[in-house]
Amino acid sequence: MEVIYKFFGRRRFLSNDYKTAVAYQGLTYENAESAFQAQKCVERAYEFVGLRPNEAIVLGNTVELRKDWDKVRDGVMYEIVRCKFVQNSKIRRMLVDTAGREIVWSNFCHENHFGDCSCEKCADIKGENLLGKILMMLRQEFIDGFLTTSPHSALDFSDNVDYRDDYYFNAFSKTAFVRNEPFAVNRADYPDEE
Repeated sequence: MEVIYKFFGRRRFLSNDYKTAVAYQGLTYENAESAFQAQKCVERAYEFVGLRPNEAIVLGNTVELRKDWDKVRDGVMYEIVRCKFVQNSKIRRMLVDTAGREIVWSNFCHENHFGDCSCEKCADIKGENLLGKILMMLRQEFIDGFLTTSPHSALDFSDNVDYRDDYYFNAFSKTAFVRNEPFAVNRADYPDEE
């Protein structure tokens, strides 16, 4: 089976930092990453509206985590990624077009719960790739017709999708922030997929 490892180039839309509106819990965010980070402290969720992914990650690493975060974070990720694709018909079709391929969020930011880090430090760790599994599950649900309606299905932000592949890459890649530690991202590590 062919595998999609990198969320760059024409696969950028798979990334949570892809610029597309996501309505969740009464607020509309610029991207799925901001929506996800906001759920760490729902009392301050409004502060994440309008933030770019790197800004949301920095703020998300400074807020006081809700007490049940470790129990709810996987479900929250599923709900937000689901909203992203239900509310944006163009990228939903793009997700369905990946049928027959495994999706693995390969990264270099030591994220082995939602992804599979490929750095030297994590070389011996097999990431859980929960984000990739969520994307494949949603893809199958769209193919099977299970996700044709939702409470937010009247919302379709497709016209707000930014198809410039590097919209966040330029701002996010030179210095990204994970757990408040800056790291450099080398574009050569992410060749565009054919």
